[in-house]
Amino acid sequence: IWSNGSLTIGGQTYTQEEGKAIWNATNKKGLADSKAGFTQAAAIKLSAELNLVSPTASVWADVTIVENYLKTLNKLTPAYLPTANASAKAAAGRISVWIADHHVDTTFGD
Repeated sequence: IWSNGSLTIGGQTYTQEEGKAIWNATNKKGLADSKAGFTQAAAIKLSAELNLVSPTASVWADVTIVENYLKTLNKLTPAYLPTANASAKAAAGRISVWIADHHVDTTFGD
């Protein structure tokens, strides 16, 4: 559950509903770099709000890579999920591994 009702990622503010819509967007053409980065960074940021991720955890370096990429884009929507940033995609992959290794809850809440 989003404690503040919204979350800022890559300089854009998203409501819980917008986050869920991106999370549920189709991956028919492959998982877009922006969606992979957004969902992984959101999981870390939301978990940090619940004090489940330390502010000094190594994962924040990859969150920064993702956020810097997302700052170059317009606000994401299910219809606007660009791809073509291998660095952000790799960072999202490392975040995913970190989440699995640390058993962080990645649900977007209901």
